[in-house]
Amino acid sequence: MTEPKNIRAELRGKYHGVILASIAKQNPITIEEDGKPRTLTLKEAIAAYKEFFRVKYHPGESTEAMSDERFAWLVSTVEAEGASEMNTTYPAQQPEESR
Repeated sequence: MTEPKNIRAELRGKYHGVILASIAKQNPITIEEDGKPRTLTLKEAIAAYKEFFRVKYHPGESTEAMSDERFAWLVSTVEAEGASEMNTTYPAQQPEESR
C-alpha cells in the first residue's frame, strides 16, 4: 500500500523548485549596486520573485496560513503569469505513474 500524498508538500515543491526557479532563471534581475549593475544570484532572484508575487497576490497573508485550495490557486496563478507575461517555459512533468 502506498502512503497518501501530501498535496501541500507537492505544491510547495512545485512553487519553489519549478515555478519560481524557472521564472528567476529565465527572467534575471539586475540591480544597481555601488553605481554598477549586478545581476542577482538565482537564490536572490527566487526570493525577489516570491516577494513580488506575495505583495501582488496575498499581501499580509502567509502562504503557510493559506488553505490548500487558496495555495493551489496562488501556484497556478503565478505559473500562468510566468508563462503569459514573462514568457517562462517550465520543464515537462512526468506522468504520475512513471514517478
